[in-house]
Amino acid sequence: MSNPSSIPKAAYPDAPRVAVGAIVFKNEKILLVQRGQPPAEGLWAIPGGSVKLGETLQQAAEREILEETGLTICAREPAFTFDVVIRDDH
Repeated sequence: MSNPSSIPKAAYPDAPRVAVGAIVFKNEKILLVQRGQPPAEGLWAIPGGSVKLGETLQQAAEREILEETGLTICAREPAFTFDVVIRDDH
């Protein structure tokens, strides 16, 4: 499907998008951030974001935590993976 100019490119990406989210534990508590951007702006979530070209999943998680919270972590192996594929009638 072509990408009509009225439809945001993010709605129909031309390649898979990979993202990470990190669950950070300390003293039996879990780190959450309040989302500042859509979707879900204002809601609380685990920190995370897109993986950049050349990054491992661990590097991406560490970078996202640092960018969003100022905290330095040492990410472990991925614990869970899932796919999100949303299709429309087209």
